[in-house]
Amino acid sequence: MDDDREMQYHQANHPFHSHHLMVPISCFISYAGYLRQSQVNVP
Repeated sequence: MDDDREMQYHQANHPFHSHHLMVPISCFISYAGYLRQSQVNVP
């Protein structure tokens, strides 16, 4: 519930804040970390 309020707060105070770009970036970072980890595990 706090996340919803924080979300509305950001939308109200940062109307041009590209939050929809933050998700793919974080997903890409975690995916890159997964690839790096899998490459390390491969002999």
